[in-house]
Amino acid sequence: PAVSIVKWAQKEFPAIMPGGMTDSRPLMVMPETETLKRLRELKAGAQKTG
Repeated sequence: PAVSIVKWAQKEFPAIMPGGMTDSRPLMVMPETETLKRLRELKAGAQKTG
């Protein structure tokens, strides 16, 4: 939602916010979460049985 608001503001008020948005510190590695750990476990289990 926040990005949509910024894009809308850039479109409506181009003199206020010229150019686009640039992430000065892009996320290079996806954070490890419990959900991702569980997904990897499920995929590994499926490969063993499949």
